[in-house]
Amino acid sequence: MSDFEWSNIMGLLSRQFTCAYCSANIASDRGYRATRQHPLEGVRYVYICHHCQLPTFFDEQDGQFPAPRYGDPVEHVPPEVQGLYEEARSCISVGAHTAAAICCRKLLMNVAVDHGADENLNFCNYVDYFIEEQLLPYVAQGWVDRIRKKGNEAVHEIKPVQKGEAEELVSFCAMLLKNVYEFPHLGGSVPQGDKGTGGAAQDSPESSKPPPAEDK
Repeated sequence: MSDFEWSNIMGLLSRQFTCAYCSANIASDRGYRATRQHPLEGVRYVYICHHCQLPTFFDEQDGQFPAPRYGDPVEHVPPEVQGLYEEARSCISVGAHTAAAICCRKLLMNVAVDHGADENLNFCNYVDYFIEEQLLPYVAQGWVDRIRKKGNEAVHEIKPVQKGEAEELVSFCAMLLKNVYEFPHLGGSVPQGDKGTGGAAQDSPESSKPPPAEDK
């Protein structure tokens, strides 16, 4: 709770929203209202979060500023990787969709290096590393290639990345991080293995094969 108190605060019609500062899902009825009579009528609001006491602005079209970060948090992720993921989420909240795609591309490189890949490799080498080291299940390997393609477009092409594309990439990154860090931690396979700080132990291809069927 903040030590600051807002002066001349007024009662407003209750509005439910997610506070971008503290991520609390709240229903606030305290804040300020600004009205415009001419040339067109309009009302703008500032709502105060009762959890962190910070202000959120809503315009005439109900646009929220600052907007909450896109996507869900992921736990048990190394600080460098976590910082890139949170940066990508924040980019989307301010409409910086091309920047979000670039963050996702860089995130892939950092995850690969964290799991034992060499630094300063060609980006395609990092994508191959995910597959060769079985860092993801087979059905999820398409996520990595999708992030690679859109990340490359963001870096090398003039066309900007659209909102839906950026949101898709961040969602893919969230699933990737859950598979590589969060789920192995919950399953007790961290810190086993010798690849990176978060590397879950990986079974060899031979050990993952089913036993041969018995002759009847």
